[in-house]
Amino acid sequence: MAASCTRWSYAVQALALRHGKVFAGTCSGVYSIPYKLLPVDNGVGNNLGRGKLVIQVVPNPNKGDFSIRLQCSVAAPAVLSLRDMTGRLVYQKSLLLRVGANEIHIQEQSNIAPGVYVVQLVSGAEAEALPVLLH
Repeated sequence: MAASCTRWSYAVQALALRHGKVFAGTCSGVYSIPYKLLPVDNGVGNNLGRGKLVIQVVPNPNKGDFSIRLQCSVAAPAVLSLRDMTGRLVYQKSLLLRVGANEIHIQEQSNIAPGVYVVQLVSGAEAEALPVLLH
């Protein structure tokens, strides 16, 4: 049975992975967000050993209460964001990264529903993104 569409409906009708982006088709349009396929390492998504920024989501999957661990080789301002599969921003925080280990704890918030999200860290010309699954 096909889902009915209303003028302002944002329910995802279809998903596609193409050319490094997730495309989510809704009644009101098609949205895309970039992604990177990363190997699973004991259930913790990470990008260890890839450039100046290193991020991990711990635990992943989780119930909306998780930490983002950051390793940075240069102190710099950064923006951490969490987006849903439609590209909607659900969390954003400006940071000042220290050289070495940094950790941001995200506690369950009422506007974060269960689903797949993308955590992205942007600092200067560097950017990293990881998927996170909330139960």
